[in-house]
Amino acid sequence: MTAIVGSLGSGTGALTKLLPVDRPRASMLPDSAAGVFAPGWDVSYDRTSESDPEDTGKSLAPGVTFLTNYGLGSPFMEDSKLCAALSAFWPAAAPDITRTFAPSRSYATATPLTDEIIGLGRKDPWDGVRGPKLRKREGKVEYPALAYADYVQTALKSGFDISEIGKTTAEEYVARTLTMALVYRALGVEASADKLKWSVLSFRPADTNDADFEDAQAATGRILSTRHSYRYEVFDHADRGTPDPKDFKKVLVNFGAIVLLFADPTLVLMRDNDGTWTASEVRR
Repeated sequence: MTAIVGSLGSGTGALTKLLPVDRPRASMLPDSAAGVFAPGWDVSYDRTSESDPEDTGKSLAPGVTFLTNYGLGSPFMEDSKLCAALSAFWPAAAPDITRTFAPSRSYATATPLTDEIIGLGRKDPWDGVRGPKLRKREGKVEYPALAYADYVQTALKSGFDISEIGKTTAEEYVARTLTMALVYRALGVEASADKLKWSVLSFRPADTNDADFEDAQAATGRILSTRHSYRYEVFDHADRGTPDPKDFKKVLVNFGAIVLLFADPTLVLMRDNDGTWTASEVRR
């Protein structure tokens, strides 16, 4: 949540008062669209592929920047989905759903939702879109296609359930974010772009009775926090996937190694390819 707090007695001057504008106009978009958000509900931007002699290329890709409206989702629910797919653009209104869809070319998972919430457990997915499914024999992971994940239809059918997400405390949110960052570090990720080579297949709170959890601690001599410990399964990939030839609403991604990790906000225990466990610590 964002709050602007002024000092005692502020807000009484003429320059600090908000005066209503008596020029009403029809708008079908929230906040009357233009320029309220980044950059606005009615406009986004893109770049052409040709080079621009005045562009150094240090901050943006070569080309000319122009305004467009094909980068948006409409109405609100569809745009909310796109923001969520960009790794929790609005943490409160659009939780991080990057792991629900095929690997992105620009955005990696930052604050993962649990398997249960995205429909990989006993409950239905919170947004009506079930998360990734491992097709191990084929060497592929099946994802729902982002373009066919219809948030508008889900909203019309009252299909959203944010009750479990609503129970997430600030402490839990921070713990998930920290452990995800430490998992990338344990995997040898040094640059932000390298995160895109890894995707989260499974994420859930660690079960202290899990045999793998016990083995990890016994083998490394390290003890994970009982309060904020998580079980991760991540896999590496070299592509963003291709449409399933049998179902155009699915995307298939080839996977390489699947890595099992247990993490708390200061420690990661990772099982290597040969089955040995290694520890990666922030501090002791």
